Amino acid sequence: MRAIRFTVSLVVLLLCATAAEAKRVDWNDLRIRWVDHERGLRKAKREGRPIFLLFYADWCPACQQLASWFKDDRVAKASRELVMIRVDVDRQPAISKRYSKKNTIPSGFFLSPEGRIEETMERRSPADLVVAFQRALQRRALPPLLTPPAQGAPEPGQPDGKAAVKER
Repeated sequence: MRAIRFTVSLVVLLLCATAAEAKRVDWNDLRIRWVDHERGLRKAKREGRPIFLLFYADWCPACQQLASWFKDDRVAKASRELVMIRVDVDRQPAISKRYSKKNTIPSGFFLSPEGRIEETMERRSPADLVVAFQRALQRRALPPLLTPPAQGAPEPGQPDGKAAVKER
């Protein structure tokens, strides 16, 4: 009798594990270089690249829908210049609590290479996500703000600031 219970329990456990594995969401790992949180933060800082940080759960229907966006060629291509981090909130709840008190999923954040939140993801369409990726990259590409020359300062190329006068 014990052997039968053990066998039935083992079969049920294996079926549950198989079902859980079958529910795993396809985030297009073949075309998007997802990395774990800590490794991604180090990589972004070292390379000076912005981060897209995504929180999800495999059981979440909205997350499954969002995952389909990452199969879009435009999204996959635009993601190449960012450090892409994906965090399963069921496996790493402490990380999601660092970024959001609400703990809603799916949720995404655009971070600076130093790990500061710069923008949150709005879930409207894959095209909007591509635009957000481009904004994150543009924030990194902007040159430092130039301050205008002080009033009365010489014009570039003129040591005294006076216009060159041609002598006759």
